[in-house]
Amino acid sequence: MDYKEKFQHEGLFQIGDVAKCCGIDRQTILFYERKGLLTPTEQNESSGYRYYSTETVTELMQILQLRDSGLSLREIRDVIENGADAARRVIASMEEKLTALLVGLEQTRALSVPKGDYSISWTNLPATRCFVRGCICHGVEEAMDKMYEVFHETLTRRLPIRTAYHIYTEYPEERGGTVNLENFPMRVCVPVAPDTNDPDCVDMTAASGVAVCHRGDYSEIGAVYDVLWKYVSENKLMPAGPIREYYLDSRLEYKNKTDRYVTRLVLPVEDHRRMR
Repeated sequence: MDYKEKFQHEGLFQIGDVAKCCGIDRQTILFYERKGLLTPTEQNESSGYRYYSTETVTELMQILQLRDSGLSLREIRDVIENGADAARRVIASMEEKLTALLVGLEQTRALSVPKGDYSISWTNLPATRCFVRGCICHGVEEAMDKMYEVFHETLTRRLPIRTAYHIYTEYPEERGGTVNLENFPMRVCVPVAPDTNDPDCVDMTAASGVAVCHRGDYSEIGAVYDVLWKYVSENKLMPAGPIREYYLDSRLEYKNKTDRYVTRLVLPVEDHRRMR
């Protein structure tokens, strides 16, 4: 660049400087220009040099922030071109992604829980629509078979499964005391897309809950139920729905390795913490 050109563009920044300050490469800036999301403040046609004002770099930072928030190019363009109206359209999608991310984080943390660690935690249960089947089971093996049977039916019906959420079972008669493992009612709930139109789908409302994990054979799960109900009693909590069991790591190849089995118990409760 000669002295005259440098003088003409005093106060502007070259693409390499902008890329370095923003922690990206030149190609990223050029990509957003090709997509029509960003325009250089000035461009020398003969030399090809691009120059960017402080305001233009601010626009680039907004694009990068939206990108890092998980928005697609289409959504970023919509927000930039249409402002608040577009932002409101995108919020629901972002909240859905955030909820799924938090659910996944909790479930992954549960997989790291060591055997015998019955620490109680609070959790948020998102509103979901589920394909539901109820039954009476006469043992643990039958209950597991029924769960896979209901999941198979969900697939057979071609229902759109929400992969971000685990299948779970509900036990409406469990209210403390000895866990019934021989003759008990159970509901299998398979999360599906919110707009699924099927007569056997039910909307589950959002709720707070208390959760605890059990690593090991299911025949030993009574101990973790005792811990959960003791916590509920000591903290004077009011159940807001049946207790749920999420089977996080119970694949067939672990049949003889029960320490790999992880069951997460969650009891929806009225969250009195919000009233304090």
